[in-house]
Amino acid sequence: MNYARYEQRHRLNRQQMYDSIIEDGSHDVGNVVQRLLTILGFKSKLLGTQYLMDAILFRYDNGNNLYVGMTSGTYDAVATLRNSTSTRVERAIRNTIVNCHTHGELKSFNVLTQTHVVDAEFAPSNGEFMCSVVNWLQLEKQSGHIRDRS
Repeated sequence: MNYARYEQRHRLNRQQMYDSIIEDGSHDVGNVVQRLLTILGFKSKLLGTQYLMDAILFRYDNGNNLYVGMTSGTYDAVATLRNSTSTRVERAIRNTIVNCHTHGELKSFNVLTQTHVVDAEFAPSNGEFMCSVVNWLQLEKQSGHIRDRS
């Protein structure tokens, strides 16, 4: 994918997105995740967006190991936190990712991370998206740009 052409079609280029997410305000990981989801076009009024934020932070805090059924464990933890069921959490997250892929700027995540996580035609799975965000957060933490929650 030609990132230069992709950036020209969208409102913010990589540096502007990065500055909006990392450089503005607090470097706390919770605030960074909230700003990231907002810039990508997730609607804060959707319950799935709140679940997604909780799930990303849970995976960030507990390691991002995909090989140990981490996704189902994540849904259980978020369901317990939000007084819901893991099935509802999974479905709400899936719906909000698809909604953002269709109507938001989810494809801009590729530009921000300089990877190819989000396909132009198909929305990523819940696990793929959460894993990619957590990996990006961990890289930013190693670079010293963000810090863990207090």
